[in-house]
Amino acid sequence: MDSRPEILAPAGDMQQLRAAVTAGADAVYLGLKRFSARASAGNFDADELKEAVRYCRIRGVKVYAAVNTTLFDPEIDDARRALEIIRECGCDAVLVQDMAVAELLRDIPAIAMHASTQMSIHNASGARAASELGFARVVPARELDLKEIAAVCSAADETEVFVHGALCVCVSGQCLLSSMLGGRSGNRGDCAGPCRLDWKCGGRRFALSLKDMSYIGRIRELADAGVCSLKIEGRLKGPEYAAEAVRECRAARDGGGYNGELLKNVFSRSGFTTGYLDCRLTSDMYGVRTEADKSLSKAAYSEIHEIYRAERGRVPLTFDLYCKEDGAVLTATDGCGNTAQARAQTVPGSLDENAVRGALGMTGGTPYTVGECRVGADGGVSIRLSAVKKLRREVLSEMDGLRGEHEPVPVIPRKDPITLDALAPHVPSPVRRLRARGENAEQLERIDADEYVLPLTEILSHPETVKRYGGALICELPELVFDSDRGSFLSDLDRLRALGVTRVCAGNIGVIKDAGDAGFKSISATRDLNITNSVALEYCKRNLGIADAELSVETPRSAIESMKGETPRGCLVYGRFPLMKIRACPARGKNGCTDCGGAPVLTDRRGIDFPMLCRGKKFTDLYNSVPFDIMDKRPLNTDFDVLYFTFETPKECARVADCYRRRVKASPENTRGRY
Repeated sequence: MDSRPEILAPAGDMQQLRAAVTAGADAVYLGLKRFSARASAGNFDADELKEAVRYCRIRGVKVYAAVNTTLFDPEIDDARRALEIIRECGCDAVLVQDMAVAELLRDIPAIAMHASTQMSIHNASGARAASELGFARVVPARELDLKEIAAVCSAADETEVFVHGALCVCVSGQCLLSSMLGGRSGNRGDCAGPCRLDWKCGGRRFALSLKDMSYIGRIRELADAGVCSLKIEGRLKGPEYAAEAVRECRAARDGGGYNGELLKNVFSRSGFTTGYLDCRLTSDMYGVRTEADKSLSKAAYSEIHEIYRAERGRVPLTFDLYCKEDGAVLTATDGCGNTAQARAQTVPGSLDENAVRGALGMTGGTPYTVGECRVGADGGVSIRLSAVKKLRREVLSEMDGLRGEHEPVPVIPRKDPITLDALAPHVPSPVRRLRARGENAEQLERIDADEYVLPLTEILSHPETVKRYGGALICELPELVFDSDRGSFLSDLDRLRALGVTRVCAGNIGVIKDAGDAGFKSISATRDLNITNSVALEYCKRNLGIADAELSVETPRSAIESMKGETPRGCLVYGRFPLMKIRACPARGKNGCTDCGGAPVLTDRRGIDFPMLCRGKKFTDLYNSVPFDIMDKRPLNTDFDVLYFTFETPKECARVADCYRRRVKASPENTRGRY
């Protein structure tokens, strides 16, 4: 068995797929017309997917289908039909973000589940949690260094790591910038890319536009860390890009040199970065695509066309040809249990074995090569070379049919599936709860709420809050806990329990797992878990043990009000929630952190300021310029409301809480978001 990492290429359409496979990809990932995180790629309908899978299956290339957007209840049946198409076509795996898709796939256990990078898995705990949920492979966040990647590999069954392509400045799955500013959600596959616009920070322009990553020169280190799949980003790019990236990945993986200059010319944003891999998070990671970059791409494309113009012979066959007086039989076997045969007439004469082998070996333009070739004949029996060539064509055609066929994997219904039909209509609690979240303890002192949420560091710094709020206190755990910080995080959880805190909230499956393992029985899911439908909500209750959940702020009112099930759920009604979580902070300089005071400001092209908060120099939260506010709207079909305070003074917090009780907006300058 080949122990080298597979090369996994993007396939935004059939043309890009063929280019990637011809260049030598071991696997491709693609999306259907719906539910793909790259909705603007060409993508595949049912017939195109069937053709694509057959094409790849003949060549021994695996196909992974991306069904990695969040879903609303009315879309779940359509998602089920999409998975049925994937099953019928014979895809090898499905990339998943929404837990509703994970639940649907439990009826098709023969199709592997891969945890999409949109799930924000960034540490070993997240990888273990994914494995316990049935995921065969993890695609971790792109913001990890080499040691952190190795930690994920040590805990995951398989790990697929991006090695080349575009970088989002935000941790995948946690970006709301496009959604909140332009109504186009990245979690729904429709990101407008506002981070590529001219944002300014500390006098630097394009302060949210990262260079593309390229770890191709570091493939051996990644393989040694345990990475099993080398993933190339780029379903929105062309066939030339995919072919060249695959070719250079193969060269580097197989121990040869690679042409980094040509790769850069094909597509880059003023070069590449290895900043995350090397834990060198400086302003050098940022770049834009210039006119000079575009000119280099045009010149490079003509050179690359030859890479994917000719079919790559990648499937070795064994040929056996024997000639008798009553005819010749050519048998071809592929080592995978497939056998093709063809027959032809023979003629009197002496068999020229070398000439026959030469004719059999003429497999150019096909996916096949000839390994062992055994030729023999009875005495005085021969065969014309034209007949040999015809035999070769016939067995190769039959082999295409055999290798392209597949039996649809079985559906195995479970006894207790989570379905919309099985879930009862949601009946909100008769007493609507108010959950007030503060950045610091002072903000909550004047607020009369049912539950109070404070960050972990704030509670540990002010243990008196535990006595003040008692069982109404909920500790907000960090959204991102990198493995280098996990030891101190686990110690903090122990200290938290010793203080008497019994309730926590979290928005990441790895953090939820750590909290559960530490003994916390009451865990609330925050909106960062991106729950947008009834099935996902019930799935997280059953499989992650959550007590209740704050729904994603991307869930529209109509979807919230139609959600079913008994699990308590709530929604944000006021606050400046993070639009991005950024590990490579835009306020950093060439030598790292600058003297920004922990609260830098980002300014858009219209001159509007967006505040940021540094989280212990681990990552930075970017907030909207105005608060979200729907307090004047009719209450939703939920059990609790959330007031989310960040930059407000204690006095302002009290005023907002009063506005909430009176059902009026707190500020004329606000956003309604996606509700």
